[in-house]
This record gives sequence, C-alpha cells and structure tokens, in this order.
Amino acid sequence: MFRIAYDVCYCVATNRELSELVVHLRAKGISSDVQYLELIRDSNLENITMLRAIFAATVAGYIKQGLSNREAMQKLEEHHKSTISDF
Repeated sequence: MFRIAYDVCYCVATNRELSELVVHLRAKGISSDVQYLELIRDSNLENITMLRAIFAATVAGYIKQGLSNREAMQKLEEHHKSTISDF
C-alpha cells in the first residue's frame, strides 16, 4: 500500500496523469482504477505539496551545480528511480 500511495504522490507532484499510473500498476498485476488513486491523492495533498517542494529544491541544487533545466529534471528522475529501487 505504501508504494502505491507514494507512486500517487510522485505522479501528482510531477504533474503526471493518474491514468498513466493505472496502466503501470496493471502491468505489475495490481488492480486499480483512477477513482481509487484519486482517493489516495485527496488524502495526501499535504504530502504532495511537501514532495513538490523537495523536488523543486533538489532541481534548484542541480541547476546551481551547472546542469541545464532538462539535465536537472533527468537527474531528479534518475535519483527517484534509484531511491525507489531500494524499497
């Protein structure tokens, strides 16, 4: 359940559609629908706001290091994937 809740928060914080997450979950054998994910989203709005702030600060740090906006976003995505793979 934690992984799904985090994925919902990540999806919303990065402006992705929950329908994309439904497709991903179904490919992993997890039955879900957008309405269920919206319930999770709605109960985690404060967490999503905090996650957006963390992502913004992380990207800003990468840009300060000399990365372009695109490179910074790619690095954020890579960092996210490596962090999640640890679960």
